[in-house]
Amino acid sequence: RTRGTDLFQLDMEYVLYVKAEDQNGRVDDRRYQSTPEERLSIVGGKRAPQFYMPSYEAEIPENQKKDSDIISVKAKSFADREIRYTLKAQGQGAGTFNIGPTSGIVKL
Repeated sequence: RTRGTDLFQLDMEYVLYVKAEDQNGRVDDRRYQSTPEERLSIVGGKRAPQFYMPSYEAEIPENQKKDSDIISVKAKSFADREIRYTLKAQGQGAGTFNIGPTSGIVKL
């Protein structure tokens, strides 16, 4: 239940701790059987896409052929929108790799 006019602030994380108790399964006179508390994180408002893994690594053999798949990256949209991938490379080696804009597959 909420109070006030705003249901939640945008871009704010709300943390709840949830525990389930079995009211019919008493352990003793005062305690019920229960699960451990679980942390539930809720983010209010718009949230940027997030990669499924914190980092991605790939080793490329010296004789790897051009246009070979190197690695696949994947991100989740919290707004259920299509994810578009781009690579930003600078300096020497820029243009060596490309990424499928919708697949997330990095190629040599």
